[in-house]
Amino acid sequence: MDYIEFTKNINSQFFPVVLIMGEDAYLRDSALKKLTLSLNISLPDLNISTFDKEDVSVTDIVALANSYPSFSAKRLIVIKDFSVNKADKRGLIKLEEYLACPNPSTCLVFFYSQAQSVINNVNVCTVDCFKLNQQRLTEWITKAVDNAQKSIDKNAVKTIIEYTNGDMYKISQAVEKLVLYADTLISIEDVKLLVAKDIDYVIFDLTNALANGDNFKSMEICNSLLTEEEPTMIIASVYRSFRRMFFAHISKAEESKLSQALSVKPYAITKAKQQAKKFGAKKLKKALEICFLAEDTLKKFNTNEKFCVKDMVLKLCNL
Repeated sequence: MDYIEFTKNINSQFFPVVLIMGEDAYLRDSALKKLTLSLNISLPDLNISTFDKEDVSVTDIVALANSYPSFSAKRLIVIKDFSVNKADKRGLIKLEEYLACPNPSTCLVFFYSQAQSVINNVNVCTVDCFKLNQQRLTEWITKAVDNAQKSIDKNAVKTIIEYTNGDMYKISQAVEKLVLYADTLISIEDVKLLVAKDIDYVIFDLTNALANGDNFKSMEICNSLLTEEEPTMIIASVYRSFRRMFFAHISKAEESKLSQALSVKPYAITKAKQQAKKFGAKKLKKALEICFLAEDTLKKFNTNEKFCVKDMVLKLCNL
């Protein structure tokens, strides 16, 4: 189930084994926090245990999970980035046996930043904490604003999502600022004034200016980026954007499959295809070569990093 569905269910349903995974750190941390509160654990110092993958073995996990909590109805065990040692066959058998019949007084949580298939059992509740889609993000923002007894313009919601690139940490911070600033209605002007643009959004503006042949705007965006972001980050982001456009342009795969291959949402592929048409395959390939050369120059030579970025953008202006 996704994050929103999970948080709706945890107060009315107990999950003995939970797999929290996904790229959105806000959703992961929030899911764990809400789960912890829902368990209402007494004496947390004794009944809440957190381990990194290096700190615990499969045998230790199972032994602790099978033990009963101290003066509390529930115990919580959180294992972060757990990896299965396939050579430990005895431990794997014990884990499979535990997952098949978990302790009803223990909530065992496996916590990952990426998709995992390590823990796979019918008793495992998998919580998808990958970036929410446009509809879910819109619902979350609208509800958060409503809870603050304010209202928000539909275009303002859309702009928040675009500016933050759908990142929930940034969205939550943006909404927090906006509800404090606005009187009753949050407008698109409020968003433009208070919400910082995510680097990927700014890179989209840059590549759009390049596609339209607007060299002045391209350099203006470049100079603005250099006041806020590291040169290596800018070059990597520009390269990633052109790479996405190139594959979106030449690939015959469905957008859903291509988005999975490039680890982006389908709407990012749609935008990439639209931009790619303005360049064409030949220019996109040349752009990738320019970006690669800029990155290589930074790694191999002791050069001025900001000059390297400006030189890259100037070359992209002359594709």
